[in-house]
Amino acid sequence: MNNLIQSFVGQPGDSTLELIRQAWKDTRSEWELSESYLFGPVEDFNYDPMMDSWPINHVDMDSLLATTSPLTPADIDPLPTTLKGFHPIEYLIFGNTGVRSAADFSARELEYLASLSTNLNSITLSLKNSWDPAQTGNFLFN
Repeated sequence: MNNLIQSFVGQPGDSTLELIRQAWKDTRSEWELSESYLFGPVEDFNYDPMMDSWPINHVDMDSLLATTSPLTPADIDPLPTTLKGFHPIEYLIFGNTGVRSAADFSARELEYLASLSTNLNSITLSLKNSWDPAQTGNFLFN
């Protein structure tokens, strides 16, 4: 999903947006299946709230998008959990009605989408590494 989003941000197009929507659904489905295992690093390191807080706060999101504050991946980390993860990405790629087109995205929304996706990708990689016995400090042997 992250690779598709980064490609879309570089060259927005409706066909790529459709691929992103399907990738989001597929990724989200896998995450939902794993939620029965919300223990270990998912709980201890608060990965779930960073990825899956609901509901998103549309007012705060619109306010954030209206600012000129940087929206790099590092700027996503300190945001409230309702402004990062799966659901803000969902809101951006589907819109309120599910019929949003690539032409509807502002430059600011594209910047936010790219950074949200990079942030989510980083969190999921950290989660994976938390369970990987080959990684230093993994949860299995702590």
